[in-house]
Amino acid sequence: MKAISVIICKCTNCPGNHPLKLIPSVVKLTKCRRERLFLDKVKEIIYEGSDNQIFNLINVLQPFLNEEVEGTEKMNDVHKIYDVLDSCIIEEGALSCTSCSKQYLIKDSIVDFIGHDL
Repeated sequence: MKAISVIICKCTNCPGNHPLKLIPSVVKLTKCRRERLFLDKVKEIIYEGSDNQIFNLINVLQPFLNEEVEGTEKMNDVHKIYDVLDSCIIEEGALSCTSCSKQYLIKDSIVDFIGHDL
């Protein structure tokens, strides 16, 4: 499976940084069609996108998931995207470290990576 070099395992048992690889997961969506389409696109980029597409996805999500964002309109978008991501139930083990096999949820991996220095 293709390793994604931009999302790094944060396990303290790993010497150095190791990319995560994708392993199969089940996604259950509970919200409206528009939000499902948003999540489908996110999932498509995570599963099939190039490193550059994933980097761009993170850049797109970053302003919405940054706690320091100010302004009413932006804050509504922040809550909207959190709601969308929270409506997505992803089985544990969606991402696995290539070194220690520590597993992450896709949602947690994206959110944890937001704001991380490249």
